[in-house]
Amino acid sequence: MLLSEKDLEALNAGQHAAPFEILGPQPNGKAWTVTTIQPDAVAVAVVINGKETLLDRVSGDVFSGEVADKAYTLKVTYADDQVVECSDAYAFGPMLTDFDQYLMGEGTHYQLWRAVGAHVTTHEDVAGTHFAVWAPNATRVSVVGDFNM
Repeated sequence: MLLSEKDLEALNAGQHAAPFEILGPQPNGKAWTVTTIQPDAVAVAVVINGKETLLDRVSGDVFSGEVADKAYTLKVTYADDQVVECSDAYAFGPMLTDFDQYLMGEGTHYQLWRAVGAHVTTHEDVAGTHFAVWAPNATRVSVVGDFNM
């Protein structure tokens, strides 16, 4: 999958309107193309069953490469030699249903606390925290805490 200059510019600026369409695993024939954005990384590898595949730096903080499976983790190396292995947030399917989004849009989601906010959960066999907001006019939303690097 080739990324357009427009997509790369928008990703690097943190302004891409539909990042799930190009980040994470995308089908590529019988293989997958994994694309990730990792600010300040010097190298990024995909780890599948203990085997590492180095991704190419495409532009700025965007890395991409072809892999055999979409079940993977990322191994990110930084300039200070810090190495972090983590899940790729863009490798997961959605947690909000179309019905949740419909009810939020019409203002009748009477159990909104179940859909938005922070919820400790396990999704697709990975434990973590799901965070969602309803901000239809926002151009960007960030979750910031001491867990950010």
